Amino acid sequence: MKKNLLFSIVFLFSACLTTPRYVPQKTPREIVYIFMLNYGTPRIDKLAPYTTEFFRNYKPEATWIIETWKALSELGYRHIKGKILEERIKKDGAIIIASSVIWTIAGKTAQREIYCFIKTKDGWKLDDLIIEEENVESEKYKM
Repeated sequence: MKKNLLFSIVFLFSACLTTPRYVPQKTPREIVYIFMLNYGTPRIDKLAPYTTEFFRNYKPEATWIIETWKALSELGYRHIKGKILEERIKKDGAIIIASSVIWTIAGKTAQREIYCFIKTKDGWKLDDLIIEEENVESEKYKM
């Protein structure tokens, strides 16, 4: 009896260690909000499962998280606010257009963001992000 119990505990423990992590599927809109809330923060790992290898420059999630977090930290990146303006969703592709304001060491920037998604067997994934209409409001320097 004790031997069977011990075997069961060891089997369950090893099964938990080898089970792939479950990532709940999200809509493109939900992923954009995850991006706005977590990109450039210590919680950037919340976004990684919803990105394609192409979006991550063919880097593994862990490498992309570390390198992106470091680069954004050096820029002083903060996402101040964002609003979804338009959504186009088809069977295996989606585009969401948003208006956002970010902050970096260069100053406050208003920009239009175009999020491009593809549908994979694992659900919607962010495949590309296009930034348009950047308007940087930097501090004026006195000479």
